[in-house]
Amino acid sequence: MRLEALKRSAIGLAVAAAALAAAPAQAGIVSVDVSGIFSNDELGDAINEVRQVAVGAWQNIVKISWNVELFADSPSWLSEMSVDMAGHNGAGVTLTPGFADDAPGANSYVGSFDLLLSGDKFQVGANGLLRLEFFESFDDFANDWDGIWRAGNIVIETVPEPATYGLMGLALLAAGAATRRRR
Repeated sequence: MRLEALKRSAIGLAVAAAALAAAPAQAGIVSVDVSGIFSNDELGDAINEVRQVAVGAWQNIVKISWNVELFADSPSWLSEMSVDMAGHNGAGVTLTPGFADDAPGANSYVGSFDLLLSGDKFQVGANGLLRLEFFESFDDFANDWDGIWRAGNIVIETVPEPATYGLMGLALLAAGAATRRRR
């Protein structure tokens, strides 16, 4: 009788773990205020502003939305102001809100990009940090700012890795089964 009960528990745990792994993951949303960030030199330059944004360990970045106001000082263009978003192993995307706006001055931009649909989703590592580097695709003023992100937010949507959810669920179920067995 005990062996039969153990088999039923093992089957129940396997079914529950499979259901958890197949279930849709909880999305997370992180908003980054970009007001007052300078757009300085080309990607990787030491004077560029870099932000580390906590999104959670092993999260997949699946959507990026923005509502920003930019100013590019002449002769710099609005289309040169960008932010590189990188996660685990440097994988990521570059956002250029003023794409094709080849002029100096000020303008506002609103948009979104679904990285999941485009196949461009990427993952942060175990530390849960997404790295954002604000930069210029063409540097007009070396070692100085070319533009400024006057106002706005970049919104990052994440989902955890499904396998992680499944493993967490399996561990919880196993702990519950062990507790019940002791009783």
